[in-house]
Amino acid sequence: MMYSRLLYFLISVVTMTSCCGASAGDDKIDHSGLDSTMIVLDNMMDRRSVRAYKEMPVEKEKLLAVARCGINAPSALNGQPWQIRIVDNKDIIDGVTEAFVKANPKAASEAGFKNAFRNAPAFMAVLSPSDGSGVFDCGLLTENMLLSARALGLGTCVLGSTTRFMNSDENVRPYLERLDIPEGYQLLMIVAIGYPDESPEAKPRNEEVISFVE
Repeated sequence: MMYSRLLYFLISVVTMTSCCGASAGDDKIDHSGLDSTMIVLDNMMDRRSVRAYKEMPVEKEKLLAVARCGINAPSALNGQPWQIRIVDNKDIIDGVTEAFVKANPKAASEAGFKNAFRNAPAFMAVLSPSDGSGVFDCGLLTENMLLSARALGLGTCVLGSTTRFMNSDENVRPYLERLDIPEGYQLLMIVAIGYPDESPEAKPRNEEVISFVE
């Protein structure tokens, strides 16, 4: 299928061009000698929320590859109740940040603060039906994007507070309108994305929540 071949080609190309030390976590994604199963498991187990990013743009080919992996997530009855807006426009990022700082003056005083998206150079806006019917599917889509970004040497962070701010602050409305949200849809979540400038340690997970039902 041409679509699938294009997706695989894109991912392979951008992956090869990303192995140049650009990512702070490159040592964790050197999969030489591992079989495909271990690569997938390693990618899931090593993925972390990144809250510090390098001041370098993300190639549009990588952003597009991440979005395409997102829309290949499972979808109930293949309804695909989602839309994605890829934003690497500095004018929009700076505009939302200006409104964010105005509403949260203390934010700008935090060490290293540059923008309202954890200083990431880009973000993905996930849109879903306002009636809530697409929430589960969009959750699956978002996880696909997080894992594919990791595979491409990128860091991500789901920004709940920024999403709530953008949905509620009147000063953000002009920028929200630039996302071209269809009628009947809403901004569900924001995902910051960029080259990581940190390698967060894993936080403990409580495995006691897992049990077999006999």
